[in-house]
Amino acid sequence: MMWMKILSVGDKTLDEALGGGFLEDTVMLLIYDSYSLGWLLSFHIMKERIKDGDFGLFMNYNLPVSRLGLRMRLLGIDMEAEGKKGNLAIVDFFGSRYGIRYDLDYVYQVENFDAQTYIPKFLQVYSRIIKEKIGDKRAVGVNFTTDGMAFEIGEDTIIRILRSNLAHKEQAYLTSAPERKRPVNILNVNKDRVSQRFIAWLTELSEYVIEFSSKPEGKPFGEEAMNVIKSPLEAFEPATYAFSIKHGRIVIHKE
Repeated sequence: MMWMKILSVGDKTLDEALGGGFLEDTVMLLIYDSYSLGWLLSFHIMKERIKDGDFGLFMNYNLPVSRLGLRMRLLGIDMEAEGKKGNLAIVDFFGSRYGIRYDLDYVYQVENFDAQTYIPKFLQVYSRIIKEKIGDKRAVGVNFTTDGMAFEIGEDTIIRILRSNLAHKEQAYLTSAPERKRPVNILNVNKDRVSQRFIAWLTELSEYVIEFSSKPEGKPFGEEAMNVIKSPLEAFEPATYAFSIKHGRIVIHKE
């Protein structure tokens, strides 16, 4: 941990809520319900980190790429422009599953994947993206969404993948140079689509955990409760914040 940098997520209140920021080489878990917009926090973090020179990498399991672009526009992200500038790429599992092909050099397919072949096929594509796009930038991985991933390959397979990835990260931490830009990853999960056991494993395997509630008592419509549950940083204190989206930006304030 002595080599790891603490990264800003582009919002002073959120940085403070996390205990100082987003520690590189860690995983953030965003848990929300079916009516929540909490998943937009991952888009915000990616947007702000791109501004600081990082690379946005979307793992898309849920939507056609055009619909994903519409979701990004909610926060003023121009997916096509950022892709053409070399600031983001999309690993399109959804399009790969349904035979949708795009003439876009920032959209990558993973052909004929299943639970058994997922890892080698994804790693092959990821290696291409590192070579062609990421280079020496820090990757900000956004899993959209982990419940969509579970629909494709199963909860137990994902748990094994995350555990294996944690072991690989530890090996890289022990052997790589301190100056290497270490990635961060954000998992989005709709708790209404997965088991409580799966949520428990994701919580254990993530350094940061934030849970959103779209219908908190005593709150006006459109304002959610954002419970910041877990962080690895010493200055962190669990707390509840109000979360909303206004005019293309997130608004967070402490309760």
